[in-house]
Amino acid sequence: MIQRIQSIYMLIAGIASLLLSTFLTIWHTQEGVFKGPDNPVYMFVSGVAAGIFLANIFNFKKRKLQVVLNRIGMLTCMILAGFMIYEYVTLLNKGVVTGPGVGLAMPLFVIVLAVMANKAIAKDESLIKSADRFR
Repeated sequence: MIQRIQSIYMLIAGIASLLLSTFLTIWHTQEGVFKGPDNPVYMFVSGVAAGIFLANIFNFKKRKLQVVLNRIGMLTCMILAGFMIYEYVTLLNKGVVTGPGVGLAMPLFVIVLAVMANKAIAKDESLIKSADRFR
């Protein structure tokens, strides 16, 4: 059900994770730019997060499972953000990195989208429970 707002949030989160694993610049160096495919760990973890969010769209009848899978997706994005920020700060101290790219903030953006999706799922769940009371 793509017309539900939480499905839109999860779709955008999945697309953003896919962009991170393929196209987005994570940081700039003296030699050029560093992208997701330059590090297989970043590419794999962001691909897993994208797969979780995109597959989770089709669990619209299982709202509790959707919340759990969104939390797992958030956890993978937090781990990815931690690795990326750690490596960025390490390279920044060595003087290799000249500046951050859009991809460095992308896991945090995906986490915010997942939180918004979970809030919308909780709102949906409360609406269903209130409708069941009238029966």
